[in-house]
Amino acid sequence: MTSYGISIIVYANRSFRTYGRMGQVEMALPPTIRTRMHLRQFMLEVLGELGWGYHPDTRFGDYINLHTGDPTYTPDEALHREALQEQAFEAFGDDIYSLSLGIAYEW
Repeated sequence: MTSYGISIIVYANRSFRTYGRMGQVEMALPPTIRTRMHLRQFMLEVLGELGWGYHPDTRFGDYINLHTGDPTYTPDEALHREALQEQAFEAFGDDIYSLSLGIAYEW
């Protein structure tokens, strides 16, 4: 995974999540990412948190809340998501880009 040292500014309202056409849904991060269903669950959660500002190559510690200027994630939250994203790359390789895009369009 590549990080370009760029802070990505997004609005993240993590207390209320809306997933596009799915309506209001509360999801959770999967414990691991080994299957496409795990990847889908992870992507829906991350899209709910970050919206279209999410990209698989961006480190979670680089996301900044647009309204507060604070990091979107605590260091522990960022590390947890990083570990899951690394598992996704291990499980799916570069296919994560097309799979993620398909899930994002569904969102």
